[in-house]
Amino acid sequence: MLILLVNMKISYRTYKIKIGNILLLIALFFYLYGVGFSFLPLGTNKIIGMFLGLYILIFNLKSFIYFIKKNNALTYFFIMNIFLLIYTVNVTNYLVSNDYSLVYLFVIRVTVLFFPILFIAYLYNKKGIDKFLFDLMIVITIQSLLIYLSFFSLDFKLFVSTILPQTGIMEGTRNFRVSGFTNTASASLSIVQGIGAYIAGYFLVKNKNTYISFVFFIIIILNIGATIFIGRTGLVLFGLTFFTYLLYQTFKGNSNIYYKLVIFISILIFVLTQLYLLIPIEQKELLETRIFPWALELFINMLNSGEATTSSNETLWKMLFLPQNIYTFVFGDGLYNVINGNYMHTDSGYVRMIFAIGLVGTFLLYIPMLYIWKKIIFKTISKNIIIWFSILIMFYFLIEIKEPFFIKPRTYTIIFLISAILLTANRNIGINKTKDNSNE
Repeated sequence: MLILLVNMKISYRTYKIKIGNILLLIALFFYLYGVGFSFLPLGTNKIIGMFLGLYILIFNLKSFIYFIKKNNALTYFFIMNIFLLIYTVNVTNYLVSNDYSLVYLFVIRVTVLFFPILFIAYLYNKKGIDKFLFDLMIVITIQSLLIYLSFFSLDFKLFVSTILPQTGIMEGTRNFRVSGFTNTASASLSIVQGIGAYIAGYFLVKNKNTYISFVFFIIIILNIGATIFIGRTGLVLFGLTFFTYLLYQTFKGNSNIYYKLVIFISILIFVLTQLYLLIPIEQKELLETRIFPWALELFINMLNSGEATTSSNETLWKMLFLPQNIYTFVFGDGLYNVINGNYMHTDSGYVRMIFAIGLVGTFLLYIPMLYIWKKIIFKTISKNIIIWFSILIMFYFLIEIKEPFFIKPRTYTIIFLISAILLTANRNIGINKTKDNSNE
């Protein structure tokens, strides 16, 4: 009888842990994508943040306070962002620009984004870095599957547009874009899906089992494939980061990964060729005439003219310029958006920041993330994961040339979330709760 009771208790605890993991995955999904339902007054990122805060306040307050004290780098990061907010408010008020859009984004940063990410980092503290990355990859892959469903099922797309008010829908030559289970198709969503593929690349390289590695390879393909229905930026980010990470593995002597990739790609080509025949004619025509030419424009131009250019790149170069007014160059003019959109006609993140808050504000914007990056580099965690993250953050700063991804809530959320986990999580506990020996 005693043995039976003990077994029942163990089974209950196991069941409780599984339920907890599922709820955490659901929370991670709705926080990351910040879904805005038509019947809810708040976005799901705000709702999840409040629930997580309430849970920690009631059940884990003392432990959470200890977690904060132990990881004071996040406190310094928060203070730096407060200085940025104060500076932006002062510039906006002093110049009477009446454009508080950037102020609003920075308020969101130090409230809706910072504290829930802190709560999530606390919950993953003992689960480990690999466990978090694995869960994040699963969440992103689920979204990718919903993106495919949006493209191939008109009923699902109409259902989603009914419960999730759609914004930023592309017209004309780009109306093939779909948004999965989010409110808009954008470069930000594409970036998130590309990061999901990059995480799968990390596990593919790390895992020695060929069959499991093939599963991670399929996850890469699913997430990368989803980006072509949203935006090319995620595809470019993945290509740059994963190729660089493979080069690092080559220098490290791990060249066996290339044999795996050749086999996996061969299998994939055969399977996709068979599946392509099953696609309905209407979607197949859209893929052939509009999606593939647009998504693969870079490679098509390289083959045709030998130049690595796209229409987006040509437009981007015209958007790179600096203020002629020295005062604007140093301190900004307090303008980020106007009623009719971006007033200086550029999408570039760096250019927009210099115009809005000057070199001083731009420094205050980017220095906190550089500070966190430095703290992660000097933390005693796996060299593999440090290199993996460093490659990601370097190219994040690179694509900031294209758009202000460090400003946009979704793309800022995922990079800060990964940073916070790497800074705080227990390095010795991975997916299988075994020591990470990848730096040996």
